[in-house]
Amino acid sequence: MSDIVFIDIGTHKAEELRILSGDRTFVLAMYLKWWFDWGKRQIKKLIRYHGLISYGAGAYKLSPTSVMLKIHAKYMRQFLFPVNYLKNIKVIAIDPVSTITAPCINKLVCSIDINYIAIAILPHDDDCQCRMTNFYITRDSLSSSLFKDDRVQQELITCPAYSFSAVIKNIKATNLITSSTEVIVRMNCEGSELAVVNSLVHNNLNIRSILGSIGDVEKKYGADVAALMKIKLDENNLSFQYFKGSDPGTWDTAYSILK
Repeated sequence: MSDIVFIDIGTHKAEELRILSGDRTFVLAMYLKWWFDWGKRQIKKLIRYHGLISYGAGAYKLSPTSVMLKIHAKYMRQFLFPVNYLKNIKVIAIDPVSTITAPCINKLVCSIDINYIAIAILPHDDDCQCRMTNFYITRDSLSSSLFKDDRVQQELITCPAYSFSAVIKNIKATNLITSSTEVIVRMNCEGSELAVVNSLVHNNLNIRSILGSIGDVEKKYGADVAALMKIKLDENNLSFQYFKGSDPGTWDTAYSILK
């Protein structure tokens, strides 16, 4: 077995894990939704609809028409003859909302080797190693976080939250990660991304790549903190690639890294 661990922080409904493990139904659904969104945009252009969101700023990084034909062919092969890119890789999924995440994880246990940890990750400005905290669940669950947002409807729960360094320490204690383990991190943890990056650097893990989304750091903490995180990534030669399970424009990079 290849000594690689994939740590998925902010698993939510396991969309990224489903894309990477070859869930053909989900792959096709997200691919067709991508094209359907493109069709709606064309109609809005024809009727000169105001408020049209540009690619890169909304739900999709790229237009399907801007992606090369060979990439579309790869996605069709992934539907017809799915490849499990997480085969022989140990997956650790982290998300505090077990009522949402656990059922999605249960559907994956037959196809990937996965451990699920039902906790939140504390942000970089929290000095605690572990504490109980409020966690706010949004209607779509994808933007759930430790941060209250009065602009959207949120359900409040109480959950355990750990620093990511404490999580790494405990994972190492189980020998899931050793000095020779290559680690791939996928994160979308709504503002705690800098804490994750700091912990990866502090614990000297052998990081192959970081995938996911880190834009929430700027939304929650501002441009200066986001710039600090970028400096931290660059100084430590940590490669980051944007990856979102519901956005086919980001899939190919993730496939290439795991292949």
